[in-house]
Amino acid sequence: MKFYSRPEKGPAIGRTAGLFGGAVLQKFGDLAVEDEGRLKNLSIREHFLGRIFALTRLRELQQSGSMHSLERFHSLNHLLLMA
Repeated sequence: MKFYSRPEKGPAIGRTAGLFGGAVLQKFGDLAVEDEGRLKNLSIREHFLGRIFALTRLRELQQSGSMHSLERFHSLNHLLLMA
């Protein structure tokens, strides 16, 4: 979201996530968050969905707590982790 120095038309002086978006990012900064307009871009959308699915698998791994699950997670996601 752009913000301006005065209510009249003029150049934008910066960008912000907005009040609600900023509060969401502050409280849930570790989650995958993306602007809905940017999701129209295929590459950005694919990357975003990849992060969501990887986060889901990581949460499942944390619940199991086993070394075998950690090794399996790493083997399935090693290219994503290196990117």
